[in-house]
Amino acid sequence: MAKYVCVAGVLTGLLIIGVETTAAQGKNREPAAASPSSPMVTRTTDPKTGLQITQTVEATGGVRIDVHDDKVSVRKEVRSNGSLITLSAGRDTVSVAIDAQGLTVHGPHGDLRMNQLSPDALAREQVLMAGLPVVHDAGALLARLDLQPSSISGQALWTTRLVLGMLTGDDAAFRAMGRMMAQGNSPQTPRAVKVTLQNPEGPGKCWNLYEQFLMKNWNEFWQCIADHMDSAFMRGLCEIDFVLQAELAMMWVISCMGGLPVR
Repeated sequence: MAKYVCVAGVLTGLLIIGVETTAAQGKNREPAAASPSSPMVTRTTDPKTGLQITQTVEATGGVRIDVHDDKVSVRKEVRSNGSLITLSAGRDTVSVAIDAQGLTVHGPHGDLRMNQLSPDALAREQVLMAGLPVVHDAGALLARLDLQPSSISGQALWTTRLVLGMLTGDDAAFRAMGRMMAQGNSPQTPRAVKVTLQNPEGPGKCWNLYEQFLMKNWNEFWQCIADHMDSAFMRGLCEIDFVLQAELAMMWVISCMGGLPVR
């Protein structure tokens, strides 16, 4: 693995998916319905915590997920050209922007491009991030939720939890995801999404390829970890690489579907 994560490699994988689906979209999909003139809001109650998760489909076709408890609020915004995680507690705010250039943290220590840090700089930043109450409380909140990766909101919050684990050098989220996958609760289980996405063609084909891409990169992530057991820095790069690919894949699937909602 290269010393620094190569985002071009991530994009190559996504472009391969795009090439495979271009013909299918033109042949098998009906034209995407026009985006609504106002946001569409769906609220669900998490069965483990009783907290409310709000999913807002924007007029532009992107999606925003919000959840909060009495300590911290977590917002995840995903659009076809990037995603943004915002953690807020009182006056304290930390945000993480993810796009084709990589992963940038905006916090009390300034702006940092995580995928371009040296080993020492990455280790220092992880210690600093782990010491921020807003980051700690956000990670604890997400760990308490009953997140299911078979839905769009579940996927969005799961990748958010993985991003926070990577930022703080805590692999608990990755281990939790591994246990869930081993128990058979992978993205290939029956989906809590609209019937349209369960069809084998059209938007359903986009979702199927998205799942296949995630499973492939999940396996590659653990192989990367196994290959670098003697280097905490390289294992950190494995995590950065995986979350970048997962985030870029979600951006891609929204674009492939023609935006949300899918009808």
